[in-house]
Amino acid sequence: MQPEALQELLELCRIKNYHTAIDTSGHAEPAAMQQVIELADLWLFDLKLMDDGKHLEYTGVSNELALKNLETLALAGKSIIIRFPLIPGITDGKDNLEALAKLMKKLGLKEINILPYHAIAKDKYRRMGKEFKLQGVKEAPDDMINEIVQFFVDKGFTVRVGG
Repeated sequence: MQPEALQELLELCRIKNYHTAIDTSGHAEPAAMQQVIELADLWLFDLKLMDDGKHLEYTGVSNELALKNLETLALAGKSIIIRFPLIPGITDGKDNLEALAKLMKKLGLKEINILPYHAIAKDKYRRMGKEFKLQGVKEAPDDMINEIVQFFVDKGFTVRVGG
């Protein structure tokens, strides 16, 4: 959202020899990504839904831009960890998991953090007077988390819960 400020901050961190990471949904103009691509040591890249229609339905935006930016980072050889929000009934479908694993393999990505859904943000939305759109969504049970961890491990990925 603020590539000039981010670029300046990353340049200052580089001078001090600080390790830097950018946590992103990838929904940014490619020019903004290009501005900082060489300055970040690590990219924490959120991927929720691989199906563009479902991504649009749940996030309000297409995933096309994010996927293009992810490919740009991967082709540039950047260090990337995929962060996958595990939301029961929304992101946990077999088709979504298979498509995510396929994309990661295609791009040579090796690491994924599974972020189990929790309703912590619910109160924040209430205080801000905003609609909480995941009303009624339950937290992922341990067996679901373990099953999805094993799915990605079986595909050859390094998996961490949380992150």
